[in-house]
Amino acid sequence: TIAAHSLRTREFVSDVTAAKETEARISYLAHYDTLSDLPNRTMFNETLSGAMALRTDDVVALLYIDLDQFKMINDTPGHAVGDEVLKAAAKRIETTIGLQGTVGRLGGDEFAIFLRDAADRDAVDQLAARLLSALSAPLEVDGQQIVAGASIGLAFAPDDAATEEQLLKCADIALYHSKDRGRGCVSRFSAERHEDLLARRSLKADLRLAIGRGELELYYQPLITVATGETSAYEALARWNHPTRGLVMPDIFIPVAEERG
Repeated sequence: TIAAHSLRTREFVSDVTAAKETEARISYLAHYDTLSDLPNRTMFNETLSGAMALRTDDVVALLYIDLDQFKMINDTPGHAVGDEVLKAAAKRIETTIGLQGTVGRLGGDEFAIFLRDAADRDAVDQLAARLLSALSAPLEVDGQQIVAGASIGLAFAPDDAATEEQLLKCADIALYHSKDRGRGCVSRFSAERHEDLLARRSLKADLRLAIGRGELELYYQPLITVATGETSAYEALARWNHPTRGLVMPDIFIPVAEERG
């Protein structure tokens, strides 16, 4: 009958519509971050790779952003507040960047931005400074004033890297340097900083084995009372007798030990 045919037609259209909606949802989940609605790591890397492939004489800038206090926010007010902070941070980054570049959330509290036309280094520096200012301003979440702050690492192609993978690595190294400087700042990639990072990582790896190998030694320096000439106390001093570096002084290895916990 006509009614039955009409019903089957509506069911078929409904099935097709549902299938297309499911397909669209799967595609969205594969390419976008559901919390921030920004491109996810996969989508961002694909877009960056395409931009790098099409680059001729253009300069591409990549900014890596990490929220400084996010772990504390997640641990104290809780994950729900943390999610709202991430949403607000994403919105502030998008608002600050506008149409100048592409923004992505790489995971956790890490965001990235790439700019296709970044020949003017001073303009990129100014943009990074505006991002820091925007992300350092207090956020109001459920009546609470939350201050996250951010650190930024900055790298350029072709100056620092020729490929997408190299550029991402350089920006990550620059971000590490920003954290090492005390956070809340912008650092550009440099070969010297890369060498410093490699040396620091090597020191960390060696320090992890130093106690088991008996390389840490304790020295005692007497403290003398001037009036009597008597020893009133001893100051305990740690030294690291490294098999290849020689005697490593505490001003070098103690900060590394503290950083490792």
